[in-house]
Amino acid sequence: MAELLLVLRCATVASPPGPVASGGETTVGVCTDSRRVSPGQLFLALAGEKFDGHEHVAAAAASGARVVVVEKEVPVPPDCLVLRVPSTLAALAQLAQAHRERWSRNHPTRQLIGITGSAGKTTTRHAVGHLLRALGHNTHTSLGNLNNAIGAPMSLLGLEAEHEFGVIEMGMNTPGEIAHLAATARPTIGVVTLVAHAHTEGVGDVWGVLREKSSLLTGLGSEGVAIVNGDDPLTRACLAITPARRSLVYGTAVDAAVRLVERKVLSLELNQLVIQVGQRVIRANVRLLGHAGALACLAAVATAIAVDGAVSDRRLESALEAIPPNEAGRLDVTALPDGTVLINDAYNANPASMISSINVARELADALGRPLVLALGTMFELGRESDALHHSVGVAAHSAKPKAALIVGEGARAMFQGCALGLAATAHVADPLDAEQRFLDMVAPGDVVLVKASNSVGLGRLAQRLKEARS
Repeated sequence: MAELLLVLRCATVASPPGPVASGGETTVGVCTDSRRVSPGQLFLALAGEKFDGHEHVAAAAASGARVVVVEKEVPVPPDCLVLRVPSTLAALAQLAQAHRERWSRNHPTRQLIGITGSAGKTTTRHAVGHLLRALGHNTHTSLGNLNNAIGAPMSLLGLEAEHEFGVIEMGMNTPGEIAHLAATARPTIGVVTLVAHAHTEGVGDVWGVLREKSSLLTGLGSEGVAIVNGDDPLTRACLAITPARRSLVYGTAVDAAVRLVERKVLSLELNQLVIQVGQRVIRANVRLLGHAGALACLAAVATAIAVDGAVSDRRLESALEAIPPNEAGRLDVTALPDGTVLINDAYNANPASMISSINVARELADALGRPLVLALGTMFELGRESDALHHSVGVAAHSAKPKAALIVGEGARAMFQGCALGLAATAHVADPLDAEQRFLDMVAPGDVVLVKASNSVGLGRLAQRLKEARS
């Protein structure tokens, strides 16, 4: 408890008698949801636009929280230490940073890997975490979409004494967010997957994205390792400002330390990769699809080499083949009973990830000899360039030569205009709720179908309806 008071440098609002008052009691875990508090935890009352944890302090205490951290006045629960801070969000970062420091203190081999990028960061986090585990390392990773100012610190708080590595995903939609997360996490290895138009509404333009994403590598120490996708000039440029003395480039470029030499679609579920690492050649059949999946595997190999340069080719090959398919909603491929192949990628979207997923779908349709159907929706937080970027995705969709395309959302009208050029079987539906039947009518048994949009558009419902209708 004394450590907690020092970390937060807070005011004590109320302190019951006994071990708490003397600083002798300990708390185990931090919770921000009063419905999930376990006895002995610290409850942190966060306040947002649509919620306020201060309204649930009493419920948290009743569930067993022994310490409550607030930034507003609240009724004081009995037998509960209440601490007042200027900002509970800042307090969360302070707790996460202190926990991360304690995790690695006196353990120089423990590594914290930070991953960011305009597209591909979640798949890369997935690949890195599973590859390290398959190599025998006890590894903690971010879960789901926990990559923002709340999620990333909560992921850091999940680090345990048995973990050798932590893999933390870092996203952003406002200036300074990646720098703040990097300062909290203090990564020893930083991975940047791509710099492209995403969340430009918050940072202005792609140059703003470059500044934000590069700040992960700026936050590395001189002994750190910077890992970047060398196929993208903006991503490679991030190396110019990192203090890390060691860097690894991955991709198809001839100077890539981890280079993709060949990729072949073997089946609905497998890609065959040939990867060159110096004079070494690694061959593996992996379950991450498309060029984007291959790049994630390359980043994972680069990370493994960064932590253990002596790891053998055979172990890397086996570890690559042990990486499971993507999480649900992220290039999640399902073969339906009627022969339809559904690619559900409706969790999130920006122009780069949209075009990448369209290419994956086209490639898979070609490999299977099937028609392609696209269901694409609005991409949010693109700012003043939104219409132009939606139009560019529409043009890419048109170039993929789908049998049919359904464009969903009022904000996607420019995407429809780009896609509909000479493609008669293209429709635009402003309201996602009106799209379901039109979508089902477009899809014939055996088609390859891609569903992709920003998560809040709700196109995941289309994927679910197709599963239900064809099962």
